[in-house]
Amino acid sequence: MGKDVSITLIVNAEVLYNISAPTPGDISANCRFEGDTRPPGSPLGSYETNVYLDKKVTWDGKRSDPNGVDKPYSVDIDNIVYEPTGTDKNFFNRQIVCGKNGVVDVKVKNDPNLLNQTDVYTINFSIVYPQGSQGVPKYYNIDPRLKGNP
Repeated sequence: MGKDVSITLIVNAEVLYNISAPTPGDISANCRFEGDTRPPGSPLGSYETNVYLDKKVTWDGKRSDPNGVDKPYSVDIDNIVYEPTGTDKNFFNRQIVCGKNGVVDVKVKNDPNLLNQTDVYTINFSIVYPQGSQGVPKYYNIDPRLKGNP
């Protein structure tokens, strides 16, 4: 049966933060998902995660080099936004799921219409430098996919 799923976004925080006007290619080149098995060079938005009906999904952000160059930065997942396409159904009970302390937790609806549906959503995240509430955030987004499973 299904299980809770954790999606971890790993960011080259220092590099990405210091690009003045990052393109989607810059974001893709400096971010990856833990356990990512995409072919080399494929866009970050093509990443697909299996999620399960009536189970929790958690997104969190991590620094690529937490004890090195990325140490003074923090990576926070600000919110997850459902992007409706065609006749697809939202996996969650609301269009925007906000994060708390840099982490987003939400439960997938128990709706059989979601089975085998692939859904595009947006991860809005920020990098804060220096780390902590007094730091200056910069905001980014990526559009990976979720696939519904029983």
